[in-house]
Amino acid sequence: MAPLFGGLGLLISVSVFFLAIAYLATSAAVFPLRKKNPIPNVVYGKRNMVIPVLGIVFSIYLITQCSLSQIAIGVILLLVGIPIYIKYSPKKELAEAKQALISEQNIFRRIYRQEHVFLAHVIFHIGDYYRRLMRNPKRKHS
Repeated sequence: MAPLFGGLGLLISVSVFFLAIAYLATSAAVFPLRKKNPIPNVVYGKRNMVIPVLGIVFSIYLITQCSLSQIAIGVILLLVGIPIYIKYSPKKELAEAKQALISEQNIFRRIYRQEHVFLAHVIFHIGDYYRRLMRNPKRKHS
């Protein structure tokens, strides 16, 4: 619908709107999922909540940058697309995928991989090094 009425620019803008909605939903889902499926021996501190909160803020910012016509076209496309998705989505495969995603072994495997490749991991180590330096100010810096 977007390319028929507004060309490539409108299509890109509506795509940004859709991506912002999807990222907003993903970022917001972290909070209820952590309550519903707590992982034993994992402490969720304030530091672990920064990324989802920033995701929500950035998504809302992107949505506010869209014009009313872009938002209206996006909402219309969503309202048309949701019933189509519900009718034609593979129920059995979705249930199997959900079970595979929430199994405890797979959750621990994803957490381990994410911690070692995530960009914020480097920032965590820099902050940890800085805190150790501040605790011991007499230590010589080279």
